[in-house]
Amino acid sequence: MPIPFYITTWAWTAMYRRLKWFLFRREPEVVGECRQCGCCCRAIVLRVGGKWLRSRRVFERARAKDSEMERFVIEEKDDDGRLVFSCTLLTDQGLCGDYANRLDLCQRHPALSLYYSGVVLADYCGFKLKGPGFRDVFAKLRPTNTSEPFASVLEKERTRTMHQKRNDES
Repeated sequence: MPIPFYITTWAWTAMYRRLKWFLFRREPEVVGECRQCGCCCRAIVLRVGGKWLRSRRVFERARAKDSEMERFVIEEKDDDGRLVFSCTLLTDQGLCGDYANRLDLCQRHPALSLYYSGVVLADYCGFKLKGPGFRDVFAKLRPTNTSEPFASVLEKERTRTMHQKRNDES
């Protein structure tokens, strides 16, 4: 199979994020909280064997091997050619219908592996994957002024001088 002449947006983003990790040696972090709207359960991209699911045939094979895949239904393909799924256990209220037995994928969402895969969480998601940036690194390199402000040093000196004069007078 020939190598494609293009690289997807996610692949570029993934390479850039891995480069930042290599340069800064700082892990990304997950910030925010779940809004419990269920939107993420309506737009899921899945990986099987380290590869994104891109065809119905591969999905059917994966579903035959893993009964947990039965809960997913193909909705569309995204711009990068990955299948986008929705979960059949999502209730009308946007909550999981089997929350106690949800998949590891759901329990760990959003996993840091998404960051390194080039995933950008949707705007409606309450979570964000925040990686190290150049501004963060340069802020750490900038020397910080740990000395007291001049005004407080001056005030302490005045107070000390006043106490010394009172002691000398008495």
